[in-house]
Amino acid sequence: MDPGIGTFWLLATWNRGEDLEPEIIAGTNRDTRLVFALSSSDDGQTLTAPCEITARVKNKNSTE
Repeated sequence: MDPGIGTFWLLATWNRGEDLEPEIIAGTNRDTRLVFALSSSDDGQTLTAPCEITARVKNKNSTE
């Protein structure tokens, strides 16, 4: 929780279901893992829509 503004932040990742962890680690996966941020200002009763932040938080050369 961000105590300054009373907001909970949730980070989530997504990857293709066909891409298994060993393939992701080996860099042979078909798609990259995506990163999303969601937040809640009402103690988790509701969440914002996911906002993709992959480009801002992930090394662009990473396949994971």
